Amino acid sequence: MISTIKKVATSIIFLLVLLSCDQEKENKLWYNQPAKNWNEALPIGNGRLGGMVFGRVSKEKIQINEETIWKKAGINLPKPGGKDAIPEIRELLFNGEYKKAEAMCKKRVLADRLPSNTVCYQTLGEIGIEYDNIKESQNYYRELDLSTATVKTSFESEGSSYTRTVFSSAVDQALVMMAESDKENNISCTVSLSRISDGEKVVIEGNTLIMTEHVADGNGVKYEARLQVIAHGGKIEAKEGSIKVIGANKMELRMVAASDYRGGTPTKLCTEYEGNFKGKTYDIILKDHVKEYQGYYNRVTLSLPTSAQSKLATDVRLTNQKKNVTDPSLAALYFQFGRYLLISSSRPGCLPANLQGIWCKDLKPAWNCDYHININTQNL
Repeated sequence: MISTIKKVATSIIFLLVLLSCDQEKENKLWYNQPAKNWNEALPIGNGRLGGMVFGRVSKEKIQINEETIWKKAGINLPKPGGKDAIPEIRELLFNGEYKKAEAMCKKRVLADRLPSNTVCYQTLGEIGIEYDNIKESQNYYRELDLSTATVKTSFESEGSSYTRTVFSSAVDQALVMMAESDKENNISCTVSLSRISDGEKVVIEGNTLIMTEHVADGNGVKYEARLQVIAHGGKIEAKEGSIKVIGANKMELRMVAASDYRGGTPTKLCTEYEGNFKGKTYDIILKDHVKEYQGYYNRVTLSLPTSAQSKLATDVRLTNQKKNVTDPSLAALYFQFGRYLLISSSRPGCLPANLQGIWCKDLKPAWNCDYHININTQNL
């Protein structure tokens, strides 16, 4: 009898553990391998400052964005009195006379010389982290936790366990990363800050990489990005435009960025942003970030039935969807992911989400990554 009770109790405990694991991953996108390309990277954002985290083992990359990194357009002044022709143009359109409406628009409204280019949103750049002593990995795991707005990467390599956490805090207006190992003095790496154009300038002041540029050869905003590198239990040194971390227990990054889009001075704004987290520990920054973010995210919950698919990695579930495999809870995850993206790319006081939210890796993105009335006006 006692033996039977023990077996039942053990079964119940095992079942509760499984249920707990399922619930833990209910609001997570997770994978068993790093991102192979930008589309597979995981997004973070605080409404203004964002990143795409690749989760690579030895050569990590975080592509970064700031909402005001824009290239200017050419001059396109309408003709004097052009607005007087609008009612007649509208009437032609309502009557289906589209060619006449177009001809009148060109004649009465549009400038004779149109600009050769248009306004477009651009990438801010890239954080690169190359680790010295990590080549291969086992038990790899990568996740985006929608309930905390954090991206985590964990794996084992040569008997050591590693964890990396990345998020973008609206409270402190900073992108933050913490790299940890279960062994002391086990983190050595080279940290860089760069941009794909040829006009950026990168200098080092103490433990901070500072990148500045007047984008599009002076035909856009001026920006500044600062990346603080903090070695807990180790040391740092400048090395050929990058910062070398040697023998750290933990390695922390804190990045701020700003432009003159709204008329402010990028350097002054970055100093103000750095003041937000001055004297704060990583744990406090993370706690404040999660609390503020959940004020938005926790407004809505959606639960749909789980299935055997719920236990699988997100990319596997998506592949199975193409085979018409039943997976109701994936729809709930998709719904919450959409909410996460809007919370992360559009906040009070920020610009509206553009065609790609705030996440853009290019200098000349598709459709300029700007605003269009068929999709963006809903967010204005």
